[in-house]
Amino acid sequence: MKLSPGLLIVSLMFALGFAACDDDPKDTNNTNNVNNVNNTNNQNNTNNAVCGDSVVDESEQCDEGAANSLDPDACRPDCTLPVCGDGILDLTQAYGEEQCDEGEANADEPDTCRTDCSLPFCGDAILDVLAGEECDYGTNSWEPNACRPGCLNPRCGDSMIDTLPAWGSEVCDDGDTDAEDGCSATCQIELGWSCTGQPSVCTAGCGDGLVRGSEECDDQTDFTPVSGDGCSAFCRVEMGWACFGEPSACSPVCGDGLRVGTETDPSRCDDANTSPNDGCDATCFVEEGWTCTGSPSVCSPN
Repeated sequence: MKLSPGLLIVSLMFALGFAACDDDPKDTNNTNNVNNVNNTNNQNNTNNAVCGDSVVDESEQCDEGAANSLDPDACRPDCTLPVCGDGILDLTQAYGEEQCDEGEANADEPDTCRTDCSLPFCGDAILDVLAGEECDYGTNSWEPNACRPGCLNPRCGDSMIDTLPAWGSEVCDDGDTDAEDGCSATCQIELGWSCTGQPSVCTAGCGDGLVRGSEECDDQTDFTPVSGDGCSAFCRVEMGWACFGEPSACSPVCGDGLRVGTETDPSRCDDANTSPNDGCDATCFVEEGWTCTGSPSVCSPN
């Protein structure tokens, strides 16, 4: 069949127009395909990080290859760094040396590894009984009624006067728990004494009728001791006297050659012995027919 010249021209124009419309979409698809391939490759490179290949990838904290392990201070099998609380005792980490690590059991509670992987210690304000602590206020000190250094409770005999009832309501503390030294074994002032200071210094109350401490006698009960009666103003037995009891009863010593107290009476004597028939009898009285003078007494027949 023969085409007319007009129909032939129309067919050619249609073919050329179709070809022109088909060029751009093909180019665009080709470009998109290339981009998709590149993006996929990049994503695969990220997703394909392998823990244990000794290469620290972007998603990894560490990677020591075959050395990755659950051993102390090692990169972990999941390529994470050691941390306090992972239950492994790590000694050389940037955050310091761990003293303990009990994993999820770490806590700031008594007798437990602390949350910073440090061991319990006296002064951390947590009472650790298994460690021998009796108290722990955090700021332990040698002050009255305070927890002592070493996390020990206040106690009688530690030289501090702890006035709280929990510690015995102390009124003295001389650094020991001895009795009869002014401050008793329960840190109470003993009868006949006075105590001052920390540690307490206790002195006997001379003149109260009680023989305490360094006192040799105490023959007064009005706290106004005097000398010349056998027991001095300092509660010492005076020369020529003997004192016994509480309050002290003092009397001259017969036969010591000293005329004191009642021995100074003209009817008395003391010739330094207790022999009779020498003018001064065994009780230091002048015998009949004799005269005695001086100290020690010199006796002669009348």
